[in-house]
Amino acid sequence: MANIMGAKDIRKATGERIDCRRQGQAQAGRRGTQWALAALLLGFAAAHPTAAVIGLTDGSLLQGRLTGAMNGDCIVTRPSGSTVTLRCAEIASLQAADDVARPTSAAPAGQTLHIAGSNTIGSRLMPALIAEFARSRGAGDANAKTLGPDHLLLEFAASGMLPWRQVDISSHGTASGFKGLNAPEAEAASEVAASPIPTPPAGATAAAASPREEPGKPPASMAEERIMRTSAAISELWRELDSSTTADNAKTPPAPAAAPMPAAGSAPAPRRKRADLAMASRRIHAQEIHALRDLGALDHPSNEHVIAMDGLAVIVHRENRIDHLSIEDIRKVFSGAINDWSEIGGPPGPVLRYARTDGSGTMDTFASLVLNGSPLARDSKRIEDSAELAAEVARHPGAIGFVGMPYVGASKALGIRECGLSYQPTSFNTKTEEYPLSRRLYLYAPAKRASGVQDFLNFTSMPAAQRVVESHGFVGLSVETDSVGEQRRLRIPLSGDAAIRRHDDASYSHLLRSAQRLSVTVRFRTAAADLDTRSLRDIERIHAFVKEQSERRPRITLVGFTDAIGSPEANKALSLSRAQSVAVMLKGLPVTRVLGFGPEYPVACNATDEGRGKNRRVEIWIEG
Repeated sequence: MANIMGAKDIRKATGERIDCRRQGQAQAGRRGTQWALAALLLGFAAAHPTAAVIGLTDGSLLQGRLTGAMNGDCIVTRPSGSTVTLRCAEIASLQAADDVARPTSAAPAGQTLHIAGSNTIGSRLMPALIAEFARSRGAGDANAKTLGPDHLLLEFAASGMLPWRQVDISSHGTASGFKGLNAPEAEAASEVAASPIPTPPAGATAAAASPREEPGKPPASMAEERIMRTSAAISELWRELDSSTTADNAKTPPAPAAAPMPAAGSAPAPRRKRADLAMASRRIHAQEIHALRDLGALDHPSNEHVIAMDGLAVIVHRENRIDHLSIEDIRKVFSGAINDWSEIGGPPGPVLRYARTDGSGTMDTFASLVLNGSPLARDSKRIEDSAELAAEVARHPGAIGFVGMPYVGASKALGIRECGLSYQPTSFNTKTEEYPLSRRLYLYAPAKRASGVQDFLNFTSMPAAQRVVESHGFVGLSVETDSVGEQRRLRIPLSGDAAIRRHDDASYSHLLRSAQRLSVTVRFRTAAADLDTRSLRDIERIHAFVKEQSERRPRITLVGFTDAIGSPEANKALSLSRAQSVAVMLKGLPVTRVLGFGPEYPVACNATDEGRGKNRRVEIWIEG
């Protein structure tokens, strides 16, 4: 690898030893020396415009260009246009993107990636994502072999730049994925990468729910979000991002041994293997975090990745006069407690229940979000295909069913009513996570990655992967605007003129009338000032989206909210503080107003932990 300017060159030019750590524990030297170093680096970067990768003193690489320097601080502009500020003394080299080491051209014989967990993800979406990733790496088509129920093996005859020859996908439920990460039989063939991601501290578990929110420091900047080759800097980064971490490092398990390649035409015996990735249709539980603490803090953004949203539409015949139901009503209908439409405000007549077959991701989602342990009524008609189910509902006036959002067809989708709010099953409401029948889909990786895992995780956020997500009936994470005015219809009847006068939030009423809300909603970890996993990565999506809208010259308003626990005055101050912290992260974008309204305009019930979490948010609105 040919450095444009190496650490030795920088030390020679400045006479200064570069040994600063990520948390700024070492000193960079006298101010004059700092300025000289900054000027030298900036001048060199200007003379070498191909320097697209910044090498740091800890061995990690940061993608971006050096575009400014002041008082010993260097400014790096990332590909999205966002900026990162770091100490110039942390820069060891400036490199061209083409000089960065590439993965090997072929995977070692017998190397296998093992993925386990959620059927919702693993049945169809994960194989499709792996296939698209393989195509992006120049690999050939996969030969799919069924090893057993919900167990698939993808074999690649020509791996190209793909890190694996095989991908083993076992989809036996979310819990099986977490168990697989720590399976006692470490047979996974994937080799541990030469530069693994260090293990975050074992004590960094999810914060316990608190009866009230406490103001805290603003979330840290995302300086390392585009780290290309990671090292010890990552463990320091997550200490900055989460104040709950401790100084104790978790132990990392030894690298598992490689398994032999099966003979041609045969499938390996279905023995239990240690998983390299866990698929989850819910967030990891506190007890699972504790049980897997030797693998790192799995609830940290370094190890927890949101890849998509899952949302269901409850459908009825178009002539049915019911427009919305509560989740409790829907549960009673499908469990058999309600059997006549007149019991829930509909015309007299029997309820005809249609449901997906067991084993489908849609049925799994419905059981989790609606049935919640209640059995499905025995007289429910089970249909394997969502499009066929929707067609059956559209043909029968007394029918009710549920499908993925793209499959509503000629039937009518009901709004979901909770706490005085009624949300329609749209992709926008699912992306904001305010539609009650929606949930995040996760991938969890141990802190010490198997070969190629980090590249795949990065790929899942790219447009090509998100197109795969949407083509399989899920909701992607791309940014969209509320172009149909849904937010206006939702909130204006809720507030009323009296509420506007009482709380002096005419500014929000103006946004409802004249602006468009973005589908990205910034949310925070429970009882903390730090952003949650999805929001950390959404910050860059906001940067990219607004840059694409530059011809419109949009103006951005940030509006903060809290839950209803605590005094309105304290919550209003907290909501403004959080909105201001997001404004810092959106530096360089046209943020013109920052507002805070505390517990006003809730988007979920404040009676539950989940609802309070949804209400702790910062909305992004654009005008122009």
